[in-house]
Amino acid sequence: MKSLPESQNPLYGRVDLSIDLKPMDYYESAMFYPSFSDEDKVRLYSVFGGIPYYNKLIDGGLSVRENIRELIAFPGARLENEVSVCLHSESSKKALP
Repeated sequence: MKSLPESQNPLYGRVDLSIDLKPMDYYESAMFYPSFSDEDKVRLYSVFGGIPYYNKLIDGGLSVRENIRELIAFPGARLENEVSVCLHSESSKKALP
């Protein structure tokens, strides 16, 4: 996304607004799942972090374990590929000396 405004990009000149959107903190994320206990909110945040899209997918009618299984662990889950993409991204970063 950071390369969109660069002149060699096909979308050069079409970007008219740039927002530096940061992940939400724990308190902002916890508002997505008000029906869970404080302990479960910490569990959910530790797994799904502050990404609004991920938090929006959490089902208040399921347990924390069921949400993780439904969204990440089962084959074909909506966020199944997110884990491998994240791990690949982290492993491809250069190690500091």
